[in-house]
Amino acid sequence: MLPALTPLMAAAYGGHVELVRLFLAAGAKTDPVDRMHKTALVYAAAQGHGAVVDALLDAGVAVDTPHEHRLTALMWAAGQGQADVVKRLLARGARADARDDRGLGAAQIARDAGHAQVAALIDGRP
Repeated sequence: MLPALTPLMAAAYGGHVELVRLFLAAGAKTDPVDRMHKTALVYAAAQGHGAVVDALLDAGVAVDTPHEHRLTALMWAAGQGQADVVKRLLARGARADARDDRGLGAAQIARDAGHAQVAALIDGRP
């Protein structure tokens, strides 16, 4: 049975970067998934918390870890229109060509959600 939110996930969701850093310094695990099959990185990316995304990546979280349905943090950020986080993830090496289990990439997910400017960022156009 998957756990409910961990304290790290809750802090990431809320954008509390100092709490995230404290939890990481205390040895919080970054790889657990909750009942929604999300991790702290996915929560931070989808909510647009760039500083939290950076803290998690600095702690060694892999930028392209696939989650349920092979969705990555980049795909979650793209689908929510989080341009700043999309830029950060791409700068940290996120693969724009990764596909989910439907065959969709982050740019298409952004377009489907009505975020054409985010899709253009992913496609390499400002």
